[in-house]
Amino acid sequence: MPASVSVAVINNRSAVEVQASQAVGSIMGKLLSLPEAELRAAATATLGGSTRLCMLGLDPSLAGTVRLTKDARLTAERCSVYSNSKSTIGLTAQMNAVSRRSESAHRVDTPDAEA
Repeated sequence: MPASVSVAVINNRSAVEVQASQAVGSIMGKLLSLPEAELRAAATATLGGSTRLCMLGLDPSLAGTVRLTKDARLTAERCSVYSNSKSTIGLTAQMNAVSRRSESAHRVDTPDAEA
């Protein structure tokens, strides 16, 4: 039997709620006159801040999932740059790279891995 999935945008478009269910057959259940059981799951994702998102590095295991090198420039006006990496260097700037937010420039001093 196919799964049933429902999705709803809630809380003034600041969260998404997902619910899923599916009937699953059970060998032990057949012996006890309960040939299948319904499995259910629900999850809610909520917006964590009010700042707009310009860039998001998605790889949770990659060091430098968002990485600027060799005089690279990243300008993110009125928005944020995030990395989902669990690494402490998930967001890096090397070799004279600079990220800009609004009118100010921010230089990230990190060890030069490619030098």
